[in-house]
Amino acid sequence: MKGAAALLAAIRPSIRAGRDAAVVDPELTDLVERWMGEAISDIEDGLTTAGRLEPHQRHFRGVLAMAQLDFVAQNWDRADWKLTRDQMLDELSASWVQLLT
Repeated sequence: MKGAAALLAAIRPSIRAGRDAAVVDPELTDLVERWMGEAISDIEDGLTTAGRLEPHQRHFRGVLAMAQLDFVAQNWDRADWKLTRDQMLDELSASWVQLLT
């Protein structure tokens, strides 16, 4: 869990900066979307390698997983979701396990 917390803390500024800057510069929107697309493809490839889910489900499950991570990373320090960081990581992890297995 501590590794996941460190990873989320490490990527949060990049995600937020990219999303905020994309409002001003449309070219950055493409950059952020390409980064998200790469991450989604990595999840899809992992699901394929692991033989998990049906082929038609893999890409969209990656989309859902990255949407969760993206939203949490952008909003964690702005929102009061009535849980601790460790609880949030437990919930996010449980959601990903259910989503990707």
